[in-house]
Amino acid sequence: MNYTLENIEDTIYLKTDSIRQPEIVLFPEVSIGKEPWVIQKGNKLIQIDGKEEVLEETQGDFLGVTYINVEGVYEKILQIKENEYIFRGNKYNKFLKYFNTCILENSKKITLIYDNMEINREKPKYYIVNKNAISLVYDGYTEIISKSGSFRINEEKILLGKQGNKLVFQTLDGKILLEDEVIGFCENKAELLGVIGNGVVISCVDRVKYFNDGIWQEIEINVNPFLSFVNSNFIILTTNIHTLVYDKNLFLIYKFLSSASSATTRYIVLFRNPFVGVVDSLDNEEVMKVEKTVLDESSPIKILIRKNYDIEYQNVIEVNRKDTNSNYYQVEVEPKLLGDYEAKFKLISPFFSLNVNIPIISEKPKIYAKGSIIRTNGEVLGTKMNSYLNITINAKIVTNIPYTIRIRFRNQSFDIIFDKKEINKELKIPVNIFNQKESNEIIKIEVIRNNTIQTSMELLVPIIFVEPPSEWKSKIIDHGNYIEKILYTSRGDISWTKVYHYPTHKKALLVKEGLKEGVKVSGDKVIVNLEDPIISLYYTVDYPYLVLIPNMRYYYPIEVFYGTHSYRGLPEKIIFPLDPAYNEIFFRVYVGDKIIKRTYKIPKEIYFKVAVNSKCKLEELLKTFGIV
Repeated sequence: MNYTLENIEDTIYLKTDSIRQPEIVLFPEVSIGKEPWVIQKGNKLIQIDGKEEVLEETQGDFLGVTYINVEGVYEKILQIKENEYIFRGNKYNKFLKYFNTCILENSKKITLIYDNMEINREKPKYYIVNKNAISLVYDGYTEIISKSGSFRINEEKILLGKQGNKLVFQTLDGKILLEDEVIGFCENKAELLGVIGNGVVISCVDRVKYFNDGIWQEIEINVNPFLSFVNSNFIILTTNIHTLVYDKNLFLIYKFLSSASSATTRYIVLFRNPFVGVVDSLDNEEVMKVEKTVLDESSPIKILIRKNYDIEYQNVIEVNRKDTNSNYYQVEVEPKLLGDYEAKFKLISPFFSLNVNIPIISEKPKIYAKGSIIRTNGEVLGTKMNSYLNITINAKIVTNIPYTIRIRFRNQSFDIIFDKKEINKELKIPVNIFNQKESNEIIKIEVIRNNTIQTSMELLVPIIFVEPPSEWKSKIIDHGNYIEKILYTSRGDISWTKVYHYPTHKKALLVKEGLKEGVKVSGDKVIVNLEDPIISLYYTVDYPYLVLIPNMRYYYPIEVFYGTHSYRGLPEKIIFPLDPAYNEIFFRVYVGDKIIKRTYKIPKEIYFKVAVNSKCKLEELLKTFGIV
């Protein structure tokens, strides 16, 4: 979206090339009307009133569409092909847009959409649109159309604007006229930017010139007329990079970032989307004031900055910022590198930036250190390390920012943070050293502040080996399975320990019968339940033998006793001579070092059956002898 500023009796409005916009006043007070915005996005007509709403979308066989506002009605100009346009049913072969002015022309007529009004005229032989008027040149006369109305002059020339009560023109051959007086020449289209005193400021192609007392003076090049402004006190010229403000004597008094501009006799108004800036030309206060240039032990460097300006630091650090109940705020800064003699920063606003270099005084860090490395075969400072760095540091570092003293030893580094300006500190840092050949080591010390090394130094320190004393204390701890004997001694920050272990082979696994749990833990013992190892005992008589078959739960060694007979071995079929004098069988089952005993009785009925069976066999034998 393009924009410009319009000054109507020192009320300054923001004007855009949108299809419709609310009234926007930038000066003397900023105000925005409640009317919605209407803009074009692609082929869509969009209304923005808190949210976007599509009012219309054009579709069809065409190259492009341009929406316009004609007396409050939204119309469209369709491009059918390269040199063919249609507007309200009429065909045109040329279409141009100059900010919010649209020009359509064909072989017979020209149609202007100017100030949201449709104006139709016979096609001129030449026309020019500038920020002040439209000039339609015909044979022998020119019709001039402006927001204040239209009029006709009987000459072929272009209206550029007014100087007081006089009109400024450009002829078709390039002459610049003040009424009928030739005051200059521009070979191409000229723009009247304004009048200052008795002088005229004109843009010719890419150059801006000032005419006064018969003399043309070139001021600037590559100026955008729509973003520039001239009145009785100021010449404001805007390029793609800067907006330059000159006084009536052509002295450059301000240089801003490229902005749309306007002015009253006192105030300069700038717009750089979305920011509005107002400069009071009578305000002589500086953008920046330096209150204190020395960084000392009492406070940092102090600078006052005009409100609405930001600060971008280059080689300094902001320590503190506070309001001063004036047009300024105060920043307290320190150099990134202590000892620097210059503070560099940039002051920034949406319209202005200024590189600033100010001389300052700061003190380089001062540091002194000495020390040694204590090496042992014990443990130091309550750690598992066998050595420690013993360093004393004295330093004076004038800063209000916490800083770090970093100690580097071999491939290790140790950081200690300080916030005091003077330190006297003894440091003991545990480390491990396994190489006993070296008698000296290098320790590097760095002062780091805000991630920047301020200063550094290297120490060559001796390695001192410390032996344990000859007297040792001891204590004994019974751990059940082993006895632990500890010998210990100490000297200062160093301790030595020797540990010996003696195994006891204590029996801690017990096997018992009849427990409810399979495994039970009691104190430092584990008790395992042993179920009955003999599930059942099968026995029979195969006269004259007693046959035993034990059904075992575990395949453990057993002993079996029957009368005067015994069996020792693994469970299997056991045969004993039958002896009716004995009716008990004794079992011993060996489970580890546990002996399980069981006793089984042989029922008397077994012996009675054996006796009856023997009697029958005897009778049969006697019968063979004829005795019975």
